[in-house]
Amino acid sequence: MVAVKAAQATAFTTEPPANLRLFLLYGTDQGAVSERAATLVSILSARDPQGATVLRIGSDELSGNPGRIADEAHADMLFGGAPLIRLKILDGRHNVVPSLRPLVEDPPEAAIIVVEADELRAGAPLRRLFEDSPNAAAIPFYESSAGDIADLARSLLREAGVTIEPDALDYLIVHLGTDRGVARREIEKLILYAGDGAEVTLNEVTTVVGESTELRNDRLIDRALTGDIQEVAADLSRLEAEGASPSALLAQMLNHLLMLAGLQAEVRKSGLAAAVDRARPPLHFRRKDSVKRALQIWSPEALRRARASIDEAILETRKLPALDYAITSLALMRLAQVARRVGRR
Repeated sequence: MVAVKAAQATAFTTEPPANLRLFLLYGTDQGAVSERAATLVSILSARDPQGATVLRIGSDELSGNPGRIADEAHADMLFGGAPLIRLKILDGRHNVVPSLRPLVEDPPEAAIIVVEADELRAGAPLRRLFEDSPNAAAIPFYESSAGDIADLARSLLREAGVTIEPDALDYLIVHLGTDRGVARREIEKLILYAGDGAEVTLNEVTTVVGESTELRNDRLIDRALTGDIQEVAADLSRLEAEGASPSALLAQMLNHLLMLAGLQAEVRKSGLAAAVDRARPPLHFRRKDSVKRALQIWSPEALRRARASIDEAILETRKLPALDYAITSLALMRLAQVARRVGRR
């Protein structure tokens, strides 16, 4: 049984055990799943003296031919080394377990199989098939932490010989999001814009980095805390249509409320404008007016109540994941209503 822990996933795919030939990569961070699957395929292919023959198959191709993977796994390759099959689950409704079970239970002598899937709950047949077998490994990739994204950014910038101002790096990390694949593309775009050996400024980061889900969340959060109920409702509908993560939005709101609480103390010492200018991580200039307005609307006690309500919403989404959008929408609309009422006084 090889059920890899999330904290060990990257190291496991970088140095996969020599005795395993079947791998399932799954999780909420599809960028990481795809990136690590590519890394794993490259490493495993290099182990074959002749270079493995990589075959890419989509799960939709198995509906009319469920035995195709087994046929490919046992085929003699005319060119190159052993077959390395990369199966991508394109739709969670595609049942690939019947196609994979014979290979997991009786692995082929030479072929290697790497499967990529979305999030799989504990007990899901595909996940259980790989976790319960001594011949296979199930490797989870969940949304990257800010630290993971920071390490990725520093690594890519360093490899390109690009330096970055501290404020620019802080802003970049906060606004790259948690999808490793998206973050990598944005960093590479920034490096291309700056040029090898350049120093990246905050202005360049705000110019180049695209609008991630986190940036759209920023806008929604600002509107909620300044009482723009109509736009909050519209933003929530758009995020649901895009399939954005309600838990990520709530976590971002909680972090923002904590930042506002810290800024309130700074406002009393140095004034509203100076406090907002010194916010860490730095605020995009387009957000500063909204943050100033929120600081005027929300008292320290009101912010404490707001944080408690978001904490409660986070707990409820964990207990009732099927209702996460409804719970998140209700929590944010309540904050928007409070802000609108107070702001009109």
